[in-house]
Amino acid sequence: MRQGSRASIAVLVIASLALLAWFFRPGVDFTFAVVGDTQGSPLFRTIIEEVNGVEPEFLIHLGDCVPISTVETIGSFSAELEDLHVPFHITPGNHDVKGNSSLFYREFGGGDYHFEHSGVLFISLDSSNQSISESQFSWLESILAGSGNRRKVVFTHVPSFNPLPGESHGFIDTGVAARLREMMEIYRVDIVIAGHIHLFNHTRYETTEYIVSGGGGARLYAGPEDGGYHHYLLFHVDGDSIDFEVRRLEPPEEPEIVLMVEGRTGEVCLTLPQVKLMRALSGTCRYQNSLGNWRGGGTYRGVPVADLVNLVGDMTPGDTLRAESRDGYYQEFCYWNVFPNASWAELQGEMVVAYGLNGTGLNGGDGFTVAFLPADGEYSNQDCLLTSCEGQGCSTYLSGGARWAKDVVRLRVIAG
Repeated sequence: MRQGSRASIAVLVIASLALLAWFFRPGVDFTFAVVGDTQGSPLFRTIIEEVNGVEPEFLIHLGDCVPISTVETIGSFSAELEDLHVPFHITPGNHDVKGNSSLFYREFGGGDYHFEHSGVLFISLDSSNQSISESQFSWLESILAGSGNRRKVVFTHVPSFNPLPGESHGFIDTGVAARLREMMEIYRVDIVIAGHIHLFNHTRYETTEYIVSGGGGARLYAGPEDGGYHHYLLFHVDGDSIDFEVRRLEPPEEPEIVLMVEGRTGEVCLTLPQVKLMRALSGTCRYQNSLGNWRGGGTYRGVPVADLVNLVGDMTPGDTLRAESRDGYYQEFCYWNVFPNASWAELQGEMVVAYGLNGTGLNGGDGFTVAFLPADGEYSNQDCLLTSCEGQGCSTYLSGGARWAKDVVRLRVIAG
């Protein structure tokens, strides 16, 4: 046999072996699950049960695991994870560091990290402060620059775009979003997965797929036709592609609407019909969030918080009123919010527990809602800053919309 023929046969054998090795290569066929924005919802327990049944390699949580960071909420979330039968990876959300910026990291470690699974590189990018620092960009680029031809998945809390037209609900600085997308393109990242916006969306910029998955149980931001449904995602990775399917979930049953009021002289439990028998006020208002968007606009009807507080022994100027939502979120108010003087009354109006909006009830998801009713119909971030006592409200988090607390189940007077 001629030398050239032997060489050709050798090349063919090597190529065949390489093809067989590629076809039968170990560990290139696996699944992983993704969920975002569970925020203490009981729906997370359903997701854990379903994920345990599917048995993926691991679960990624896109942040906002809890509504606000307290020992109780972080502890409850950690206890739920004990029932998960697969490993998990978490990137923190803004709610996970709200109220206490260290509890999440103490429990789960840092938010900037990466790991490899079956040749796929996964990178968690901490965007819990709704921004990305210069040092984070440098770290991310160093990881991507050394990634070679590996497939790459970046997961973070805040998306680099907003699928809801005409709204801003992502990074505080839009330049950060553009810079992140440019870096994803330069290093040919396959998929970027984010939460934060409570819906599902799938789009593409250049060669990178972008997915928003914020439907793990928190209150939805859109109708079903625009992706507003509860869900989690199941990804399947093989040698050629990374595909996913949306696993839609039925929303949890609406609980009974009951308001507990606690104070110096004891506590009272009021049902919705009982609240409606009390003195009612109506007023129009809308609320500004940290990004300047206006939300929650409409005509509210409810009971003055002052009247509710008077049922349990009143307040003094040194006391704090805590409004607690069903999911563990809370806002704290001072005496002057409940009993405003003339200047505060001009900015915030009367503080009420609302049970109606635009002539309809709030019990279809929002429950009792703490609202302000200023004369001009707007509660801006500046109004909020001027009507927040030290350590409360906009003195710690510049968002008038955050004071508009929904699904409130308890008002508690804390003695000063």
